[in-house]
Amino acid sequence: MASRDELCWAAGFWDGEGCASITRVRGRYVYLQLSIKQVNRENLERFRRAVGGGKINGPYPHGNGKPISQWQTTGRESERIAALLLPFIGSEKRQQINRMHRMLVADAQMELGVA
Repeated sequence: MASRDELCWAAGFWDGEGCASITRVRGRYVYLQLSIKQVNRENLERFRRAVGGGKINGPYPHGNGKPISQWQTTGRESERIAALLLPFIGSEKRQQINRMHRMLVADAQMELGVA
């Protein structure tokens, strides 16, 4: 497990550079995805070590600029990592994660006929 300082660094890095999204399949919300795109792969490696997961892909060509790499995770691992970062991220990203979580829960409830 990463130190608190390293986890705080990771949260700040993701808060500024990261993205949270939900993937839909056949009109249904399926899973949470977290990602970060960066030219500096070292930062992505450090982030992955701090949060204990995810996958780094690339580098890939990026227009006329430098190649970029992407760290990403999906599903339950995304939920675990979001829970790790949540106490340390800013209010805007926290609201984004909470909103997506509510969407996933509501969709699951509709699928089960609970809602």
